[in-house]
Amino acid sequence: MAAQIFRGTVVHSLELGKIQFFDEAVIKVNISGKIEFCCDINALPNASTWEELLNNEVKNGTLIHDHRDKLIIPGFIDGHTHAPQAVFAGTGMDLPLMKWLEKQTFPAEAKFKDVEYAKEIYRKVVERHLRNGTTTCSYFGTIHLEATKALVDAVREFGQRAFVGKVNMDRNSPDFLIEATDESISNTEAFIQYVLQSSEITAKCGE
Repeated sequence: MAAQIFRGTVVHSLELGKIQFFDEAVIKVNISGKIEFCCDINALPNASTWEELLNNEVKNGTLIHDHRDKLIIPGFIDGHTHAPQAVFAGTGMDLPLMKWLEKQTFPAEAKFKDVEYAKEIYRKVVERHLRNGTTTCSYFGTIHLEATKALVDAVREFGQRAFVGKVNMDRNSPDFLIEATDESISNTEAFIQYVLQSSEITAKCGE
């Protein structure tokens, strides 16, 4: 991964209630994907002008993204997304919670037993979140181990930061969407080990 330089108009929040605005800003992201600096173009570190910085960075193999007249903002963070429910988003809003679960959620989530189906849907879910500016997301999957691994794979493929949870359900759900407690524990442990292969994703477990 190469370091990257971005130039454009930047608006971001330094802390609660404090906004910073640069009409012309420069952001450097290092090879580890961390922001090295974000500053006004007239206050560049280790360079007196944009041209000098550009010359130095290009020599080092840095990628340059000149987005003058465009707005650069931090990515959105979605703290609660049920990834499998994207397939019926916006439907059944007239139903009370339990009826909605019985009619919409449980049948839809049961389909994720099919890993190929899960791969197709989860790639679309992650891609759509990123396309709309959500760079970090907290995802709930389903009870299905392999399907939830597919969600992790999609996150890794598209480079999103995420918390990903395998849902655990050993009661209060229909026979076609339930797991034995021992199976749930075993699959959860396997899921955690799978996620630990990558440091960009954090495993979480939900009921």
